[in-house]
Amino acid sequence: MPTVKKPRTHNKLAWKEPSFVSDMVEQIGKAKYFRWYDSGDCYHIALAHKMLEIMRLTPNCQHWFPTRMHKFPKFMAVINKMQKLHNVVVRFSSDSIEGEIIEGATTSTVIQNGQTI
Repeated sequence: MPTVKKPRTHNKLAWKEPSFVSDMVEQIGKAKYFRWYDSGDCYHIALAHKMLEIMRLTPNCQHWFPTRMHKFPKFMAVINKMQKLHNVVVRFSSDSIEGEIIEGATTSTVIQNGQTI
């Protein structure tokens, strides 16, 4: 699927650029809403810190960050900082399509047809 792979390859390299934070702030501009990752996740702690800085620098934009990184202790300090920002919702996502429930106010769980929880 070249239409999917090309942007993913670009994104995997782009966050390492020194101008990534300022470039993202400019791209977000005056947007009201921004969702991090339509597929994939924040796979590096340094990227998470850059995301936090972008969130801080765009206070008028509502950021939505669905993630499974909550299960890795090294990410929790930066995730906790994100959650304290008024313009950010971090949604802890389940790894499972079996309906595994994650405790908390903002979580995501996949429920299959006919399944009850």
